Amino acid sequence: MKTFLKKISIIILVAVLLIAVSSHLIYWHIQKKQVNYLKYESGLIYTQYKHLDNKQYNTMFLGTSKMYRQVDPLVIDSIVANTKSINMGVNNLYPFRSFDFERFISPKCDSIKTILYEIRTPGLIGKNYNSVRTLISISGKRNQQLLNYLISADYSFKLKVKSIINYLKMFLYKSFGIGLRRLIEMEEPQEYYEFGGPTEQGYYALEDQMKKEMEHGHNSGAVSDYNNFKDWLQSNTIANYFSINRDILLNKEFKYSAFSKITVDHLKRYFPNARIIFVIPPHTNSSFYPILFNEGRNYEKLGYSVLDYTYQDKYPQLYEDITSFDIGHLNSVGAAIYSAYLANDIKLTTNQKINIQLQLQQ
Repeated sequence: MKTFLKKISIIILVAVLLIAVSSHLIYWHIQKKQVNYLKYESGLIYTQYKHLDNKQYNTMFLGTSKMYRQVDPLVIDSIVANTKSINMGVNNLYPFRSFDFERFISPKCDSIKTILYEIRTPGLIGKNYNSVRTLISISGKRNQQLLNYLISADYSFKLKVKSIINYLKMFLYKSFGIGLRRLIEMEEPQEYYEFGGPTEQGYYALEDQMKKEMEHGHNSGAVSDYNNFKDWLQSNTIANYFSINRDILLNKEFKYSAFSKITVDHLKRYFPNARIIFVIPPHTNSSFYPILFNEGRNYEKLGYSVLDYTYQDKYPQLYEDITSFDIGHLNSVGAAIYSAYLANDIKLTTNQKINIQLQLQQ
């Protein structure tokens, strides 16, 4: 009996190992070779990708929903002369998934001269740890890079434990072949027009989506987030929620992050002719802010401009109830104000660059 159980155990172990190795190799192949990339992405990615066709854009915004929902290219173009901008932000587009997306769109971006790039932490796998696109994006060497980052990152202990647990769940989901089955069963993505969709320049206000969904009797996360926010406002204020003791952060010892260098190398490779400006958006959760602040200091040390819109005293309109959709996002009124701030800062950084070049020539 013992011999029989031992043989069965060995067979099961070998089967599990074969499934794990096969699964990881398949994900690695897709991530490395970009095999039919759009098939494994969301309909929004598909729609945004098509917006790049036959358009001579010179300015691009890359990031998560904090970029996609909060930056209106029409406002940017009306303020910054000779600018044709496109918002290529996508919901939940965190590294390393964003790296694959950016690598995929780069052949269509030869005309892009300026990129506003949202600083994001790669540790926030969150509820999406088991999505096919997350499973594909974190493969091979990236596993090691991400785990090293999570262990060394300057998170709170609670956030670090939560991030590592989500990472381990994702790793197990991949290794036992569960995600592989979902990968095989996936259908081609449909365009993002079921309940309205982004403009040709890639911006879609959350309340516009909510209105469309409610007209169709659909109740998505946007509706519940909006309602939860209104209930939350009765006992809180946005300013208090996002209050950050900056004196502590400013006086804190600077911590080098290898991920900053990884991001810069990636952007240089796929957008070699573009000027990169890094952005920390408004409505950034205070528990995530310290790591984003540290990343920003890394980029400044590497010679890049960093625009930080988390200062309530400097940007009070971005933290008012009437400009906010939910805790994490502005509404269309707030987006117009934020876009104007961005536009003016783009002009300012452009002038600074010109002045530096003139000084070097002299």
